[in-house]
Amino acid sequence: MDCQPWQDLSPFRHSYIPLRDQGPSASPILSPDTLLRPCDSRYCCCCCTLESTLRRNDTKLGTRVRFAAWWQRVYWGSPVRQRLIRGAFWSLIGAAGSRAAAMLLSIIIVRMIGREQFGQLAMVQSTIGVVGMVAGVGLGTVATKYVAELRENDPERAGRILSLISIVAIVTSLSAAAACFGFAGTLASQALGRSDLTLPIQILTALVFFSIFDGLFLAILTGLEAFSRITRISLSVAVVSLFTSPPLVYYYGLTGAAASQVLCTAISMVLTYLAAGAECSRYGIHWSRIRLAGREWRVIVNVGLPMLAANLLVVPVMWLANLMLIRSPIGYSDLALVRIADQLRSLVTYFPMVLLAPTLAIMANSAADPKRFGATVRYCLSLSALTVFPIGISTTLLARWLLPVLYGPEFAGDSNAIAWAMLIAGIQATGAGLGNVLVATGRMWTGFAINLGWALLFLGIAALSIPLYHGVGYLGAMAAAYLILFAVVYGWFSFREPSLMGGYPLLTLLIFFVVAIAGSNILSASLDIVSAIVACVGVSGAMIAIIVVSERIALARNRGA
Repeated sequence: MDCQPWQDLSPFRHSYIPLRDQGPSASPILSPDTLLRPCDSRYCCCCCTLESTLRRNDTKLGTRVRFAAWWQRVYWGSPVRQRLIRGAFWSLIGAAGSRAAAMLLSIIIVRMIGREQFGQLAMVQSTIGVVGMVAGVGLGTVATKYVAELRENDPERAGRILSLISIVAIVTSLSAAAACFGFAGTLASQALGRSDLTLPIQILTALVFFSIFDGLFLAILTGLEAFSRITRISLSVAVVSLFTSPPLVYYYGLTGAAASQVLCTAISMVLTYLAAGAECSRYGIHWSRIRLAGREWRVIVNVGLPMLAANLLVVPVMWLANLMLIRSPIGYSDLALVRIADQLRSLVTYFPMVLLAPTLAIMANSAADPKRFGATVRYCLSLSALTVFPIGISTTLLARWLLPVLYGPEFAGDSNAIAWAMLIAGIQATGAGLGNVLVATGRMWTGFAINLGWALLFLGIAALSIPLYHGVGYLGAMAAAYLILFAVVYGWFSFREPSLMGGYPLLTLLIFFVVAIAGSNILSASLDIVSAIVACVGVSGAMIAIIVVSERIALARNRGA
């Protein structure tokens, strides 16, 4: 067989050159070295590629060789896919350890301090979260976007932007922390109705400073695609939290829980600072351009302020809904249920969200290439549906047993709340890819309008449902608001940018998911634990099949058009 251009032999970017035995009739011998060595020439210097070898060789090839051929197609076939797989792999490793530790720690705290105090802790954390979000001014998004865009083409400007962001973060975080500390007593007694929450609020004010800078440094690492460093930091902080938090909670209760959160966040901030400094040095990005940083003020106005405005319609709105809930007859006890349902929702969405963490940087870096950009968007949608939908259905079926086993008998009979939380998880996870599109393309005010619609819907429905159904009404209002808004946003994307969606049947899949969640919640009431596990396998498998078949049909129609 004569040497031919690699385009004629393989549809992939690289040719992988197998070695040959001595002699004209010998079969190609494949070694690990040759499987990982790309041909840099336009013309292949040997007679066949790995792919053509597998096609024409009559001998039985080992599993190792066939895996290498599959890896050639999956990994080396696309530069975008390479970056996504690398980022997703390291992000997933970190997520597995850190999220497992966080879940275990939450269970320990609930069982130590009880349902009522856990609800109080959730409200204090929510209050501090509002302050931190306002003080953060969307700086993390600014850092990720501009570091990803400029790290190779203009590292000097990236350094100026990071210097400006750091100055703004110092001023806003210290000011917000000081104000929160001074008004802690008023917040506790007037807003939360519990003067004994003053000390936990004062302790958590330090979290405003530490969390803003921790998030900023993590955003820089994300923009530099340093996901292996993020993984190591996440695992280290998770281990520290497991050893420091339980003793503090055991001896000091609610106050100890607040102190442990501040301690772990401070440790994380130090580690992310060191890692971000090292990674920036590799790219020649220097933060010392303080005198020149002022000229970049427009990035705060164009990206940071719209992101802040968008977040102002999420975090404070949820705080207001929390306030409605704690003033209901059940009060903090029902807020504890909402918090636990939210933790399970976060657990279900955490893995896909972590796997999608690289996509914002990659979208920003490839926004000028519509083909790569669209491929990244469809990757986000596919990954979200395939991971969240089956897990959400399984969690709904098993919620009747999970809640009392994990969190104690106080939470028996509250499985309806978990069904609503899983519905929220599915909508949020699939919508995350579309949200990243808006950020990567700079359409921040569109994001603001979307969040405004969600805020109005959520507060309006919550005002009606919380007095009647308490915690379940809170979660139901949130799910209804997300579902209505998602249908509008998906329709807008499908109409304005059909090529970006590539015919992806996202709305159809979401309707199937809603029906499956409702059916699973009804079905679980009549099942025992063994039957519920069997139902998990069957219903989740059916959901995966529906996702795969729907995607293939839509893609086939798109190619035909």
